[in-house]
Amino acid sequence: MKINEANFLPSHVNWYGSNSAESLDIDLSLRIGQLLTQSITENGCASIAVSGGRSPIGLFEELSKINLDWSKVELTLVDERWVDAKHEDSNELLARKHLIKNKATQIKFFPIKNSANINKANSVVFIFLS
Repeated sequence: MKINEANFLPSHVNWYGSNSAESLDIDLSLRIGQLLTQSITENGCASIAVSGGRSPIGLFEELSKINLDWSKVELTLVDERWVDAKHEDSNELLARKHLIKNKATQIKFFPIKNSANINKANSVVFIFLS
């Protein structure tokens, strides 16, 4: 494995730096938009899995403004809290509020949480996406 000496990262890892969170959100959203467009061109569709929390809000806001065929993009979450989808701590709500809007309203969203009636105290759920 070749190492990027400046960052001590493998050479295939792209390092993004910026002077502000806002400019990083814009730069990353443009790059993600390019990758989604490339996948749509080559495969007819694209998939993206995002994390929740407060850190990606700016990125989601910028990504929602990107021009691409969002109807060919599938979105899911990599993590979720077991709360109602309308609860303020829900990552589903976060994605709906900050990403699935503007130009991205046609995205195909597959949330993690469902309405299955399970005993939460005695259950562990593992989800692996590949």
